[in-house]
Amino acid sequence: MTRSTFSYRTKPGKRDDLVRTFERLAVLEAASEEPGFLAAELHVSLEDEEEALFFSAWASPEHYERWLAHPVLETLDRELAPLLAGGPESRLYRVVEAAS
Repeated sequence: MTRSTFSYRTKPGKRDDLVRTFERLAVLEAASEEPGFLAAELHVSLEDEEEALFFSAWASPEHYERWLAHPVLETLDRELAPLLAGGPESRLYRVVEAAS
C-alpha cells in the first residue's frame, strides 16, 4: 500500500475555508472513484488552527501517480493558493505494517 500526505498551513482564520473548498470540489469523492483508491481523509489539528492534513491510501505508487493527474487537483491547488501561508508539504510512504 502507498500512502500520501499533504500538510497545509493556512493564513490565519482560513482553515475552515480550506475545508469548505475540499467539500465543494468533492476531492475525497473524486479520489474514491479512481482505480487503486483505498482511503482518504481530511484532518484538522486540535492544537493548531491553521493546520490541516490530507491523507490518501493507494494500492500502488502507480495508482497514486495517476491520481495526481486528476483535474480536480489542479482546481484545488488554484483555489487553495490564496488561503495558504505557503505551499503544501507532501510526502509519499510505503506502508510496511498496519492494523485496523
